[in-house]
Amino acid sequence: MLKALSNVRPFIELPDTLVEDPSQITAAVLVVNNAGARLGVLGFRETQR
Repeated sequence: MLKALSNVRPFIELPDTLVEDPSQITAAVLVVNNAGARLGVLGFRETQR
């Protein structure tokens, strides 16, 4: 599969949860909410060598 990619860009989603109390957020809550991302951090392009 890697041979089919010309480059890779890492992306980290910043979740936009629907939880009223952020202290109650767990990994399970993020999975159930599907971690609906509004924003994210896009990394630098890495070209396959």
